[in-house]
Amino acid sequence: MASRGDTSRNPSGRLTYRRGVAQQRRSVQPSREAAPSRHRVRRAPNLVAFLITGGVIGVIVGAAIAAVGGDAPTSHYSHSTSIGFFAVIFGALGVLVAAIVALIVEKVMTRRL
Repeated sequence: MASRGDTSRNPSGRLTYRRGVAQQRRSVQPSREAAPSRHRVRRAPNLVAFLITGGVIGVIVGAAIAAVGGDAPTSHYSHSTSIGFFAVIFGALGVLVAAIVALIVEKVMTRRL
C-alpha cells in the first residue's frame, strides 16, 4: 500500500502522486471533428431556499401580529409568550405556503422545457 506522497507512473509515463497535493494528467486536445453538443439544463427552484424564506417571513408576520394585537385583560399568557406562539404558528404556515409555491414553480418550469 502506498503511503502519502508516493509516486507511480501512469499510462502516459508521467508521474502521478497518490494522495498527494496534485496529479499530472495527459492534456486532452479537443477534436476538430467533434461538434459541440447541446444539453438541456433542468431549471428547478432551490427548495431549501424557498422553505427558509417562507419560514422567516411567517415568523416576522406572526410576531408583528402578536405585537400589534392588544393584550386581553383576562389573558393567562404574557406578551412575549403570545409573540412566540404566533411566530411558531405563522412560521409553520409560511413553510407550508412556500413549499406549495416551490412545487408550482417547478411544475411550470418543467412544462416549458
